[in-house]
Formats: sequence, C-alpha cells, structure tokens
Amino acid sequence: MATANYWLSFMVATERSAAKGVESLRRQSIYAAVQVFDSGYWDETTSFILFEADDDIDVVGKAVVAGLDSDLDLLILRKVSSASARYWGKVTQPTSLGGYVANIARLR
Repeated sequence: MATANYWLSFMVATERSAAKGVESLRRQSIYAAVQVFDSGYWDETTSFILFEADDDIDVVGKAVVAGLDSDLDLLILRKVSSASARYWGKVTQPTSLGGYVANIARLR
C-alpha cells in the first residue's frame, strides 16, 4: 500500500476516564500512536495533526483511538488522497458533521 497523507482533529475531555485514565495520558496516547506511523508528523496547532501512514484508514483510526474513551473523547480522521473519513467517540451530531466532511463514516 502506498503512503497516504492523513489529518486528524480531536477533543480529549478533561474528565477522568475510569478505563483510560486522565486527560494528559489519553492525549499523549494519540501522539504516541501517530509517531508509530510517522515520526515527522506536524502538530503546531492545538488538537490537529498531519501525518503519513502506509496503512488503511481503519487500521490507522483504531490505533489512534486505542488510548481514548469513547464516552468522553472524540476524533475525526481524514485520508486526504481518497477523501475518506472516520469519526469516533462522543460525536453528538454525526449528520451535521457529514454535511461538512464528505464520505465520513463511524470508525468501527
């Protein structure tokens, strides 16, 4: 599989997760997962990362959300070349989100 560019936007809740721990640990888990795919990722803005990965969007998405709590946190992932996208977690308006981000589906 060819290397693809991805962007992700996320919100890590300030509440402590009984299963996944405090906010800082959950936030760091995102960066650690992205680092596995691309050690030269771009993260100069808050809660937004650009990176490259050789893997499918669902493989990347599952790796990135592994340390998050779906009842508290949320994430949007976009594979730029194919314009496919995934959302995960506490997204309360998926229909509205789909109006802005074409080809988006829930990450399963």
